Amino acid sequence: MMKGVLLTLCGFIALSSQANAARIYECRDKDGNTIITNTTPPPGAICESRGRDLTPSEAAAREIDKQTEAANDKIEALIAKLSVQTYSPSGQKHSMYKNYEQIVELRKAQLRNQGNKGDVNAKIEDLIAKLSQQTYDSSGRPHSMAKNNALIIELRKAQLRNQGSTPNGNQQDDMEDKMKRQQREMEDQKNQMAAQQAIMNAQRMRQQVEIQRLQNQNLFR
Repeated sequence: MMKGVLLTLCGFIALSSQANAARIYECRDKDGNTIITNTTPPPGAICESRGRDLTPSEAAAREIDKQTEAANDKIEALIAKLSVQTYSPSGQKHSMYKNYEQIVELRKAQLRNQGNKGDVNAKIEDLIAKLSQQTYDSSGRPHSMAKNNALIIELRKAQLRNQGSTPNGNQQDDMEDKMKRQQREMEDQKNQMAAQQAIMNAQRMRQQVEIQRLQNQNLFR
C-alpha cells in the first residue's frame, strides 16, 4: 500500500515538474506566421525546440545567483577603494592597516557566502601576500608585522573553517570576529585617550613655563 502511494506521489511530482518546465517551441504555421508557444504546437506547423522554461526552483536559484553576483560586484568595488594608498600633505604614506582590517572582513564574508565557488580563495591568497610584505617607516626602520600576522591568521582560520564548515564553526567564527573587533575598538580608544593625555600634559608644561617666565620678569623689574 505504502509503495503504491509513493509511486503515485513520484508520478505526480514528475508531471508537475514537466508542467512547470515545459519546452518552448518556435513554430511557423501554414500561412507563414511565427508562433512561440510552450504548449502543443498547432497541427501542420513546422516547429523548432528552443529549450524549456525554468522550474520555480531553478528560477529562484538563478535569482539568488544574480543577487550574489551583484553584491560581490559592490564588495569588489569597495575593496578596490580601500586598496588605494593615500598620503599626507607632506607626501608620507598613511597606514593601510585599518583598510586591510575591513578588506579582511569582506573577504571572510565572501568565503562564508560562496564557500569554494569562484575565485575567493585566490583573492585571499593575494591579500595574504600583500599583508606578508615588510614595510618601513620614513627613517628606514621596519614596521612591526604583529598586526598583519594577526590578520593573516584570521584569513587562514576562515579558510580552514570553510573546508570543514559546520553551523557551530560559523557561529564560533562570528563570535571570535566580534570579540576581536571589540578588542581592537578598546585598543583604539585606549590609544586615543593616551594621545589626548599627552597633549594635555604638553599644554600644562607650556603653561608652567610661561608662568615661570612671567614670574622671572617680575622679579627683575
